Amino acid sequence: MNKTILLLLVFFALANGLHAQSLQGKLVIKQCYYTGSRTPANTNYFSDQFHEIYNNSPDTVYVDSLCIADAFGASGQINPTTQPSQFQNDQNNVYVNNIWMIPGTGREHPLPPGRSIIIAQDGVNHLQFNANSIDLSNADWETYKTGGNAKDIDNPDVPNMVQIHVVSGFDWLVTVFGPGMIIFKVPDPTALESATPTGSTEPRKKVPVSAVIDAFEALRDANSGSFKRIPLSLDAGFTFASGTYTRESARRKVASIVNGREVLQDTDDSGEDFIIGAPLLSVRDISQNATKPEGFALEQNYPNPFNPTTTITYQLPTASNVKLEVFDMLGRKVSTLVSQTQNAGRYQANFNASSLTSGMYFYRLQATPLNRAMGDGFIEMKKMMLVK
Repeated sequence: MNKTILLLLVFFALANGLHAQSLQGKLVIKQCYYTGSRTPANTNYFSDQFHEIYNNSPDTVYVDSLCIADAFGASGQINPTTQPSQFQNDQNNVYVNNIWMIPGTGREHPLPPGRSIIIAQDGVNHLQFNANSIDLSNADWETYKTGGNAKDIDNPDVPNMVQIHVVSGFDWLVTVFGPGMIIFKVPDPTALESATPTGSTEPRKKVPVSAVIDAFEALRDANSGSFKRIPLSLDAGFTFASGTYTRESARRKVASIVNGREVLQDTDDSGEDFIIGAPLLSVRDISQNATKPEGFALEQNYPNPFNPTTTITYQLPTASNVKLEVFDMLGRKVSTLVSQTQNAGRYQANFNASSLTSGMYFYRLQATPLNRAMGDGFIEMKKMMLVK
């Protein structure tokens, strides 16, 4: 091979690798909505799950050639015979089932600071099939899957990602008991090495840890630590005892607000970075999250009734001194969830009632604007039910 051509190939390979590394912390998984609610349409199953990929940096990022993939292996001991991933001791690679890539030559798909793209499995309005579902007809991309016994339905109004690798089945992210997934960039995803699991005839692809931009993993329960699918250096994982076919949304925590832009936590530790909260109603709601709230608001906790954790969401139109507290039926304070100054924005707080008894509780939000021209403040109380 001509030495000049060889040097150019090496240069472009290094450039792609450095570009992937440079995106770490800039592109993050902001939200992972997962269900397995199985909304039927004729003989097919629409899957109403999506991922929100967020530009966490102050610069425009181009998402051309960005890949998304679901990790191989079970999220926990789903039944007595379930075994952990046979590849889990390899801490240098993530073994993935399916890979999709955003098409583009480099600068076709800009993502401005503080903005997101929505990647849906089926980019359709699932509310037409299930009133408890979600509208994904405005997704930016869909991972329309072909081959095997795939049951996805193509929405011609939502662009398809490029299918790089696929295994049989219509499960995208182990939807029932918790997903595990990564976003990454490599010079040529079709050239990734393969490894075939014992008992399978279909190879999985090996993604080097160095190529991974961000990772997310949910384990089925607190006893599933031996079922890790993603190397510890990328993602320490978190546990969540999901019920079968439960609609949940794991959202990355906001670390600060800079010039009206959310800056998300990215410590590569999902147990610290993510909270489980109520699912959004539609993709439109996601795009509205980046706008400044018009007024104070305290929302109903979700889930409610709950056991033992629930999420409380509230919003502030201006920087305020905030206090969020929980009281029992006798008016005794049992927990202070928030006591600090916060900028304008939308916030969530987790309440863990594992040490409390069943019954009715109340949560109260007090917010005093730092700018007195915004008024005297806001106080609202709502009730919630703990059922053990």
